[in-house]
Amino acid sequence: MYKNILFSLMCIFSQGLFAFEYTLEFTEAEIQSRIDAMLPIKKETFIVVVTVDQAQVLLLENTDKVALQSKLFVNSVAGINAQGQLALEGRVAYEAEQGAFYLKEANITELQIDKVPADFMPQLKQLAQSGLTQALSKKPIYVLKEDDMRHKLIKASLKSIEITQQKLKATLGI
Repeated sequence: MYKNILFSLMCIFSQGLFAFEYTLEFTEAEIQSRIDAMLPIKKETFIVVVTVDQAQVLLLENTDKVALQSKLFVNSVAGINAQGQLALEGRVAYEAEQGAFYLKEANITELQIDKVPADFMPQLKQLAQSGLTQALSKKPIYVLKEDDMRHKLIKASLKSIEITQQKLKATLGI
């Protein structure tokens, strides 16, 4: 009888260990402050400098994506000094080795630049896309804390990321 009780307790305890989860929550304002720390983002060629700055973060609940609306500045050797707007959307991804969250697969969804001929728009979009992809893949929007025991325990795997009630919720677990 004691063996059965002991076995039952071990089963219950082991399931509790495997079910350990921890949910991190980020508000738009928290993500905004992390994006602000990354800006401005510049991409330069011999002919043109494209700068992305003053981004506004939006959490998109229906798609579980993060959107940015930003100003874009273009300066070229041909004398073009223009500014415009861009919008992009990306998903939050977790890199377990670093214990860090990044904005990945960020794609420009809108691009408007004043005083720039339509012929140059595809090249400028590609240049802005390249600069944003490089910058966002190198700088995390959040890193788990090494001195927090819960963060150390859950570093191994991401179970889900969702956006609800204007918060990004990342559930990690063992």
